[in-house]
Amino acid sequence: MRHPNLISLLLVTSLAVSLFGACSSAPTTHYYVLAPTRPAPAMATPGSGATGLTIGVEPFTVDPPYDRDQLVYRLGIDSVEVGFYTYHRWAAPLGDLVAVSMAEGLRGTPGIDRIEPVTTGGDYSAFLRGRVVYLEEIDVPGQQQARLGLELRLVDRDGLTLWSGEVEGSAAGSNETVAGVVEELYQAFDQALAQARAGLARAATGM
Repeated sequence: MRHPNLISLLLVTSLAVSLFGACSSAPTTHYYVLAPTRPAPAMATPGSGATGLTIGVEPFTVDPPYDRDQLVYRLGIDSVEVGFYTYHRWAAPLGDLVAVSMAEGLRGTPGIDRIEPVTTGGDYSAFLRGRVVYLEEIDVPGQQQARLGLELRLVDRDGLTLWSGEVEGSAAGSNETVAGVVEELYQAFDQALAQARAGLARAATGM
């Protein structure tokens, strides 16, 4: 006859081994940043008489359901159902990532002497504010599409709008990895950057 305490001990040990095995086999979580695929245009060093804008880029707001760290996908362009990658996440809040990448990608824009993520105490003549409307993967037959849409607004120190616009981008390919989809998101972001650069240049040089 087996002793009840021994049976209990064997059950606890078996459960512990099972839990340890489950934990040790958990998938690795992958983290991504959002960045242009092309380097920003070279920025000329402003002279003492420079009159271009100095812009602080504020953290972007992010519409649901994209306001989380998990990457978002849809099964079809018209699907109302979204899914989230459990083990593929943004490395920081998406609104911060987009603001930093936007500042990096817009350096060298005509009419802008300096552009950077806004810092406390920074001396800026204008501020760039934005909203992430969508940033997602869409699965369609035979390929994956990455798309991104942003709303941008350039305001002066008093909050007066100097320029506003909607920019977007998309890219498609046949990828078997989420990392490949993220590369497509980079391409989509490049397209949005080009549109933003053109709009800001018109606003900055026309002042």
